[in-house]
Amino acid sequence: MNTTPGASALDHVLVLSDDIERSREFYEGALGLRAGPRPPLEFQGFWLYAGERPCLHVAHRGSYRAHAQTLGLAVPEQAGGPGPVDHIAFVAHD
Repeated sequence: MNTTPGASALDHVLVLSDDIERSREFYEGALGLRAGPRPPLEFQGFWLYAGERPCLHVAHRGSYRAHAQTLGLAVPEQAGGPGPVDHIAFVAHD
């Protein structure tokens, strides 16, 4: 049994956008991703799929920021801060 923690795959990347429709169109056109099913989350956004995998999540910065504040998390109010990537999620064991 392997007890060493470690990532085995990239799960998804969440990017923040002030215009989620335009972002969706960009990633669909530039990378061939397609919008697909998304759970009923507390903020506006899209899950973009490569094949059957939802690999890129796009969230509306304002509604994501408002939701994050209810959890005590800080999200920059506007673009130009640390960048559009909010987080990168990995598949890991342990």
